[in-house]
Amino acid sequence: MVLKLKATFLYSVLIMLLSFFTSANLLSAQNPFKAAITVNNLVITHFEVIQRELYNKLVNTPGNPKEKAIEDLIEDRIKKLAMIKYNINVSDKELNDEFVGFAARLGGTKEEFIQTLNNSGIVKETVEDFLKVRVGWSKLIFKKFSKLASVSEQESEHVELYSNLKSQVFFLLSEIALPVDEGNKKAVVDFFRELKKEKRSLEQFSQLAKQYSRSESAQNGGTLDWRSLSTLPVSIHTAITRLQVGELSEPIWLNNSLIVFQMRGKRIPTKETEVSTVVSKSDYKVIQNQLVQERFNSYAEGFLLKLTLEARVTTK
Repeated sequence: MVLKLKATFLYSVLIMLLSFFTSANLLSAQNPFKAAITVNNLVITHFEVIQRELYNKLVNTPGNPKEKAIEDLIEDRIKKLAMIKYNINVSDKELNDEFVGFAARLGGTKEEFIQTLNNSGIVKETVEDFLKVRVGWSKLIFKKFSKLASVSEQESEHVELYSNLKSQVFFLLSEIALPVDEGNKKAVVDFFRELKKEKRSLEQFSQLAKQYSRSESAQNGGTLDWRSLSTLPVSIHTAITRLQVGELSEPIWLNNSLIVFQMRGKRIPTKETEVSTVVSKSDYKVIQNQLVQERFNSYAEGFLLKLTLEARVTTK
C-alpha cells in the first residue's frame, strides 16, 4: 500500500546514533556504564547496547544487530516511561513466568537459557529488562484500551461475515501518507489535525494527496485500487471498516509513517450472496478474540507513535 517512504523518526535517530557508536571514542570507552543515550530522563548505557547487540547475534535477530539493539532499547525506554506515568508494575512472579515461557518457546528451561546467555557473555538481566517491559506494556495497553477494544453486539452479529467473507468485502480508498522524523514530527501531527477539522470532498482530498503525500499513490491523487479486506493490513481494519463514503480515518501508524485514509467506496455482499456457513460457538469465540486483538494492536501502535513523537532522544 505505502511503499518505501522516506526517512522515519527511528531511522533518523539510528543514523545519528550509529555514527556516534562507531567512533573511536566509544570503542575505547573506559566506563561502559556511562550514559550513551537518554530518552527523556531515562538512560541507556554503552553496556546495555553491547549486551543487546550480543543477544541479537545469539538469537539471529533479523537486520543489523547493533542498529536493532539501539532501536529496541529506545522503544523500550519509551514504553517504560509510559508504564511509570500510568503506574504499571510487574511483579517478580509475572516476570519469572514470562521468562520461563520465553525460554520454553526457544526450546529449553529457564536455567538452560540462562546458561546459554552466560556462555555468550550476556547477563540474564538483559533479557529480564525487555521481558519486564513487554509484560508491563501489555498490562498498560489492556488497562488503557480494554473498553475501546471490546466488540459490541452489533459487531458480533457480523462475525460470520468477517470470518467467511473477508475476501469478498472490498474497499476503495485514498491515502495521504507522510514519513515521520525528528525534524518534521510536529508539522506532520499538526497537518493531520488540521486535515480532520473539516469534511473534505473526494476531489479536495485528492488535491491534498498530490501536493503533500509521500507515498507512490500521490501522483494519482492518493487513490488506491479496489482492495479486499483480507489483503489489507490487519492494523487498519478497525480504522476503515466503519467509515462511510467521504469520511476520513484517524491517523494510522503504518510502515513508520502517519497515514490518513478516505473512503471512496464499499462492496459488501448481500444476505443473498453470503456463504451459509454455520459458525460454531468455539469458532465464534476465536473470531471474536481475533477482532479484539486486532483492535488492541491498532490502539497500541497509535499510542506508541504518539509517545515516540513526544520523546526526546539524545546522545551523550
